[in-house]
Amino acid sequence: MVCPQSVIRSKVYEPEKLENAPPTFKSVNAKEHNWHDLKFTIQVAAEDCTGCALCVDVCPAKNKAEPRKKAINMEQ
Repeated sequence: MVCPQSVIRSKVYEPEKLENAPPTFKSVNAKEHNWHDLKFTIQVAAEDCTGCALCVDVCPAKNKAEPRKKAINMEQ
C-alpha cells in the first residue's frame, strides 16, 4: 500500500485460476479466515519501480537467510 507506483501487487483468488499458470508462478494458501479456500500471491512489477525505496523503509519482515537485510531490498 505504500508504493506510489503500485509496483508491489497482492491478489487473492480462486485456486482454479492457477490451472494454466506456468510452473514458476508462486502462490500460497490465503491465511485470512474469510479466505480459507483461496490462494494468495504478491508480485513485483520491477519495470514500474522508480527506486524511491519506500517499500524497503516500511517493510517489517526480515530476510531469514541474511538477518541484516529486510525481506525486500533495493539492488542494481
